[in-house]
Amino acid sequence: MSQTHIKLCTGKHCSRQYPSLHAAATKKVFALHAEATIVIDRCGCLGQCEKGPNILIEQHGKNEIQTGMTPFKIGDKIEQLAGKKPIIVSGQAKKSLNDLLKGGF
Repeated sequence: MSQTHIKLCTGKHCSRQYPSLHAAATKKVFALHAEATIVIDRCGCLGQCEKGPNILIEQHGKNEIQTGMTPFKIGDKIEQLAGKKPIIVSGQAKKSLNDLLKGGF
């Protein structure tokens, strides 16, 4: 089973938000029973301090930095990574809702 690693930046700027982000992330992983597939860890500065707090997502051999994280946003991201929340691409939500209302699904 492949694991996704979410690393929370502990650089000077991001570390001020680290306790609340770590608590929210850990709580969400356990609430979703995703401990076997999602690992929460920490890392050094990701070099995007002005956009922080930041996280690094390591999944399927790829790395992705997410900026401007809040406890709510990190919870949403974990739901997506765990496959518990649909990923909506901008512009598709309105079309999907209209299709649903017309019975087009």
